[in-house]
Amino acid sequence: MRDSFSQGHPLVLESAELITVNKLLQTQQQVLTLSIPQQGKQQDNLALQIILTTIFYLGVLLCAFIWLGPLIKRLQLLRNTAKRFGEGDFSARINISNSSYIIDIENEFNFMAEQINTLIKDNKLLSNAVSHDLRTPLARLRFGIEALGETNNPKNKEKYVRHLSRDIQEMENLVAVLLNYASLEQKMIKVKRMPLNLNALIKSAVRNLTSSDACSVAMDIAKLAKENIIIDGDENYLAMLINNLLSNAQQYAAKHVRITTQQTCNSVSMCIEDDGPGISKEMREHVFKPFTRGESDTVQQGYGMGLAIVVRVAAWHGGKVSISQSEVLGGAKFKVVFKRASH
Repeated sequence: MRDSFSQGHPLVLESAELITVNKLLQTQQQVLTLSIPQQGKQQDNLALQIILTTIFYLGVLLCAFIWLGPLIKRLQLLRNTAKRFGEGDFSARINISNSSYIIDIENEFNFMAEQINTLIKDNKLLSNAVSHDLRTPLARLRFGIEALGETNNPKNKEKYVRHLSRDIQEMENLVAVLLNYASLEQKMIKVKRMPLNLNALIKSAVRNLTSSDACSVAMDIAKLAKENIIIDGDENYLAMLINNLLSNAQQYAAKHVRITTQQTCNSVSMCIEDDGPGISKEMREHVFKPFTRGESDTVQQGYGMGLAIVVRVAAWHGGKVSISQSEVLGGAKFKVVFKRASH
């Protein structure tokens, strides 16, 4: 240290009270000394440490806000939309953003809201239809019971009993239809998908319908696609969809029903046309609702559930149902479009 100091290098000495910087002035043979109180240094270091620590934590908070800000915004949007939905605005949905951190939750909320909205609409339709369709057999039952109590004629009693039995059977059939339709929503989660040949399902349904001696409508399947058309779906529900469409066409056709299938790179379509009176443009959206029948239903049987079931089953399989006028036969033309199987 002495040699270094003699050569002109500064010498720093530190004690509990002072920090001294010593410099030898060789020309004057004197020592220049600069003293710094030790407490002042500690205070400066403490202040610097506080400043740096504050900057660090502010940076951490800034980064957290940048990351959490969009998440908080999406959660607030989800909360507000759920609140609107809970207050009765059943059309409330979340506008999905691909950059959202909770996009899966938002999609599930929209799906849940759509399901609840569908159930509420179905419940209203079913309630209105039940009150309308049950009123007639109930009125006949009341009249028949009163007539049965007032007559002593055995033949009249037997006739009234038959009428009462018929009305009770009609009510049982209606209740069974209601339960089957209501159970469709619950069974949706049990749909088992597997590769199916659409043409084979159509041919099987046509054989079942035309095997009856009472069938007077010819069903033309010559226009089915030559190649096998494979779609992913549940065999039972797809058979139900095809049977309902064919039964509807058979019910309204005069003499002829035509079935065609076609496939493209991305889709598979099935068309069922008839030579009946057709469906007006004003009625085409309404006939898909439960308990809605066509304009000429005064002579037709049934409860108007067939097409509602068709739409429900098609939706489960990612398909869409549309109605137009047949260019070939002049009646109604129902077209169902499915996504083509990936394999």
